[in-house]
Amino acid sequence: MRHALATVAGAAILLLLSWPSAAQVWSRPAPVLALAGAEDVLAAATSGGVLLWHLPSGRLEQVTTLRGLPTQVTLAAVFAPARDEVWVATDNGLARGWFDGRWTSLGAQPDEKGSAWFAATARPHGGWIAGGERGQLVAWHHDRVDSLRVPTRAGRVVGLALPTLSPTATTQSARGAHANVASIPPFPVGLAAALDNDGVWRVRLTGNAVRWLRFGEMEGLPSRYTRDVAIDSWDRIWVATHQGLACIENDEVHTFEDDPLLAQRVNALLAAPDGFLYVALQDGLAKLEIVRSGARATRVSVTNRALTALAWAGSDVWWSDGDSVCALTGRCVELPRSLAANSCIALTSSRDTLWVGHPSGFLSTFSGSTWSRLDSANALPIDDVRSVQRVGNFIYVGTEAGLFRRGHGNEGQTRFERVDGPEAARAQAADDERHWVGGAAGLWVRDADAWSRVALWSGATEVVDLLAANDTLWVSAAHAGIAYRRGSHWVRPACDSEASWFGGLSRSRHGQLAVATNRGVLLGDGRGLQRLPGLDERVTALRWWGSALACGTFRGLWIRDARGAWERLGVLDGLPGAQVRALDIDANGHLWIGTSRGLARLFAGDTVSASHAVAAPHVANPIATAGRTRWITDDSVHLQGVTRVRIYDVRGRLVRSLVAKRAQDVWWNTRSTDGARVANGIYFVHVVGSPRVDRILLQR
Repeated sequence: MRHALATVAGAAILLLLSWPSAAQVWSRPAPVLALAGAEDVLAAATSGGVLLWHLPSGRLEQVTTLRGLPTQVTLAAVFAPARDEVWVATDNGLARGWFDGRWTSLGAQPDEKGSAWFAATARPHGGWIAGGERGQLVAWHHDRVDSLRVPTRAGRVVGLALPTLSPTATTQSARGAHANVASIPPFPVGLAAALDNDGVWRVRLTGNAVRWLRFGEMEGLPSRYTRDVAIDSWDRIWVATHQGLACIENDEVHTFEDDPLLAQRVNALLAAPDGFLYVALQDGLAKLEIVRSGARATRVSVTNRALTALAWAGSDVWWSDGDSVCALTGRCVELPRSLAANSCIALTSSRDTLWVGHPSGFLSTFSGSTWSRLDSANALPIDDVRSVQRVGNFIYVGTEAGLFRRGHGNEGQTRFERVDGPEAARAQAADDERHWVGGAAGLWVRDADAWSRVALWSGATEVVDLLAANDTLWVSAAHAGIAYRRGSHWVRPACDSEASWFGGLSRSRHGQLAVATNRGVLLGDGRGLQRLPGLDERVTALRWWGSALACGTFRGLWIRDARGAWERLGVLDGLPGAQVRALDIDANGHLWIGTSRGLARLFAGDTVSASHAVAAPHVANPIATAGRTRWITDDSVHLQGVTRVRIYDVRGRLVRSLVAKRAQDVWWNTRSTDGARVANGIYFVHVVGSPRVDRILLQR
């Protein structure tokens, strides 16, 4: 049955795309998140799949979930030494493959609940290592998988590096037998891991013991917030941080405070074979001659935009600013226009504008029928956009790199400015007098014109979500629970739940509080928090939707009506992706759903019918209008609220055209135009004159 449904889903997508759409989605190329090169092949990891270019011929191959990727959102890539193969880290597991044929995946889950991996590096003599959340490392070599954890309290592995492989190993093509890796440890000595908020860790051999050695701010790094790490042929570790470049040599940290190019935020590094270290900056590219001690960096005049990725391929340095991929020699490769930015991690509706936050500093807006994008060209940092909040005459954008703002409604002011104070901003809330910002670095408040840090309750260090209601501020703090602020004191409400993680917050129009946890939803009843029955899984986002409660999970969208009945919506019901990341309600009462594979919308007062969704993330699709999936167990189908419909089978063939015999009602006796009784299965009902499509599953 599972395979049959997958086939039906594909047919449904084709059918939906054949009808006119209500609006166009943003279809600019997906942001390039990482580059990798080997000999004359260049690879780009994007939020719309993997791109492979054979530079001499110009051949381009686009790899998506149709070829075996575990998800469209690819975050890092690395080429296998001595093999024609590229390895890719995604937000739903790992994958490896080449230009032709299907790809092999590891750790992927069909409901997109697999682990996210953000960095990758090749192992000597075969295999590779990937890094993920909370310092998790995995080594995949041949069919063997090993795991290791960096001993950090928190942190995402954003960069990995090993001592430089020999030129022969990195350039020769895979034509011979694989090297014997039995004697090589899965995680070799010298491995360096950069964590987004906990410095750099390196595997060291002390006597007969292997241990981790940490380098942070106390050891001399400009910042504990890192973006990338590289190791040159002299075994020196180069670290890209939010406050500049650093070099670790013989366990000593050297910084470049007196070099204006290297004392600013660094996004990516490349220790190139030409003897230079290339440094991706917020305003272009710099290079440093690493063979000369004390050499100063020089600017490379290629662009003044923020660069996201660097790679060496075809004897040239390739760079990307997210929108384009070019070489220092001036050659550029073309990104397919079919790639779309599908991963939505934040949603906010501000009057007539919808703000959509994406990974790596991309922010798109939807106003009426027009989509536009803001990114590093508008001075946004290359960090995940987690929140958008309108406060007074400003729009505040919360990112993992801090808080940024610009004037609201001022078309001439498109650049954002950094707000001094919050070090990271994942959540925002505002009441009549104050603006609250929370993130990995804790809680901040703005009174008058000044920002100040607010101490949380004992055991709480990071903020997941905020909710300001009258003179009360509610704060969820992940594994540290939930509390509200009364005056200058924190109060922990009684909690009747086995939950160990607390996330999103939402307040109904009647004042009832809903809290997302890893064990469903908690509701505030005035005395404490009580578990809401009927849902026992991790809730990634939630919003009160009139009298209904909408809850996003890794397996779709759950909606609880006023009677307490739950209904789950999935991909067959029109959602573009099973993993729901964000929810919000616009001024018209419509529910917007951000998923890892696109954006969807449900109209006010509806539950399933007339939902809008991006049908297939690997194509720049129009928003199709998907309807309800109805299960019919007899020979009579009643279609209310319509006057003319056309019914199609899964192959797209017309089965029957029907016209209402009375106002706004159509009946179908499950027979085709020639009077024959149709077989059980799925059929599609197109409402003539609209983009609406309902699905009917006959099971008589």
